[in-house]
Amino acid sequence: MARERLRAARLWVATHRPYYAEALFSCPVVITEEVERFGITPPWTIFANPHIGERLPIEQLAGLFIHEINHALRGHVERGRRLGVPPQNMMVWNYAADFEINDDLAADLAAAGVPLPELIFPEDLDMEPGQLAEAYYQQILDNAIPVHLIEGCCESAGGGPDFLHPHSAEGCSESGGDSDFPVPRGEEGLDPARREQLRRRTAQAVADHEREAGAGSVPVGLARWAGRRTATAADWRRILAAELRKGIHRRPGAGDWTWTRPPRRPDPDNSPLLRPDTTRSTADIAVVIDTSGSMKAKDHAQAVAEVDAILTRAVPGEAVAVYSFDTQTQAAQTVQSARRVRLAGGGGTDMEAGIHTAAQARPRPAVIIVITDGYTLWPPARPASLTAAVIAVLTIPGTAQHVPQWITSIQACAPSP
Repeated sequence: MARERLRAARLWVATHRPYYAEALFSCPVVITEEVERFGITPPWTIFANPHIGERLPIEQLAGLFIHEINHALRGHVERGRRLGVPPQNMMVWNYAADFEINDDLAADLAAAGVPLPELIFPEDLDMEPGQLAEAYYQQILDNAIPVHLIEGCCESAGGGPDFLHPHSAEGCSESGGDSDFPVPRGEEGLDPARREQLRRRTAQAVADHEREAGAGSVPVGLARWAGRRTATAADWRRILAAELRKGIHRRPGAGDWTWTRPPRRPDPDNSPLLRPDTTRSTADIAVVIDTSGSMKAKDHAQAVAEVDAILTRAVPGEAVAVYSFDTQTQAAQTVQSARRVRLAGGGGTDMEAGIHTAAQARPRPAVIIVITDGYTLWPPARPASLTAAVIAVLTIPGTAQHVPQWITSIQACAPSP
């Protein structure tokens, strides 16, 4: 019973708030009494108590799903760590993170005519809505506002169910949990690259929805989050588009008509009249990903997210060549999906050699994109034989100073929310 109702709740979200759909349906869902209500772990496994699933209306369960996926999208666990929240203040941080989501959620569900689920709101502690979790957290501490573990705090901002129960999802399954989708033992949740990809895609989906439906069609806090996530991405896409136009060429295929080449298929009527052929515009792109020892997991996640953005926004439907490179090629692939990118390496770093390797590929790339933390060797001058434009996408701020002037350097979107 609970399983079917939870599935129906997720379908409600996909129907009425479609910009959440990909992220929500990518998360494994575990039904277990090990949690009191709902929760989500840092690797994005959602835990749901079956009694809550049976008791609340479908629309309110949908609201709880939206609440949990917002914890993941907005990165409350990571933000709490960056803020340095000590264990004794974790409940305060949970309240603050819940407030950031729930004031948005209240207005959103009210607009849809849905009664609010069992949540807590800034007004419950006499605080103004519309703020970030960091601001709520500081106000609670500064004003010594008493907080108590009351019904409505999901505790996902502190690490979710595996923070409360160290045996994590695997232990919950052993103690009677019921998985909505099979969760392979030891592989619960999503890897960092997939999480970053979903954040980027969801932010773009939110921005697209607001652009099509008009201002106010998306909750204010969510729109603000999506704006921060997509702002710098738009900048590098404009630069990339300009570079691609320089290297554009045409291939046979569905697209525009051209008189520059005869059609490949003979005229069945043997007509003497000339006919145009069809072509499509494209440009070959090579992506060199720095996989040296200085690149951390978050940098690798960012690199895969950048490849996803290139494939989906810059050259949709095309394939790109991807090289994992430290001082030599560790893996070379041609991919149409960022999920197929495989990274290997971990030694020293020499992007001069990486650029040379990519430039020698067949067909010759029009653009070479190097994704790196910036701590690498670069060619001091543009090689005479290099015809491709080179763009350095930097995962760490402040490293552009190391990039030679002849290479276009761009700061990547921060991998954390």
